[in-house]
Amino acid sequence: MTKLSPQEREVVILAGRDGLTWNTVALTMGLHIGTVRSYVQRIVRKSGVDREPRQLMVELYLREFEDENLG
Repeated sequence: MTKLSPQEREVVILAGRDGLTWNTVALTMGLHIGTVRSYVQRIVRKSGVDREPRQLMVELYLREFEDENLG
């Protein structure tokens, strides 16, 4: 997840690891829901993977978690 901004990484963690809804992610981060949706769109674009956004967050989180534990 190195090409993601700190805010985008937090969205991946909250949605991918914790399974929070976009609304709850927004509340947790103190952001408007539209801002979180913009982050999600950017994350999807940066990933280059054609997946449903919620599934992609889980996959990105797991990939990062596995990379940290293998390294």
